[in-house]
This record gives sequence, structure tokens and C-alpha cells, in this order.
Amino acid sequence: MKYSDVAARNVIAVNRADAAAMVAGSKVLDELIEKGLVRPKIRRHKLTVFDVAQLRAAWNALPPDQ
Repeated sequence: MKYSDVAARNVIAVNRADAAAMVAGSKVLDELIEKGLVRPKIRRHKLTVFDVAQLRAAWNALPPDQ
């Protein structure tokens, strides 16, 4: 799922795979989690859900690539 797909559907929460796709990969998502910019809203045995607004804010907080 791309960010444009999420924006078009007005989704408020996504699973880990979709969250990784929104922020350009699982490596970037792991970095955002390590830095404390993103935390899962729901974290259970087989369910992890991320807030789309929080992902968007964390993505905008990243410094531009130079």
C-alpha cells in the first residue's frame, strides 16, 4: 500500500507491512521506532497496528536526504 492509497481511502490505522510501505521500507520503519518517533497503537501477539497520522508526522520530521 502506497501513501497515496492511504490518503485516498482516509485510513486511520495500518498494519506493519503497510506502515513500512508508507515510509519507504521496513528499515526506515525500524529506525523511526528506535528513535521514538513512531510507536504501535496496538501491539498484541499477531497484531501490530500503527497510526497513520503519527507515521505522517514522523516522515515529515525526518531530515531531507542530501
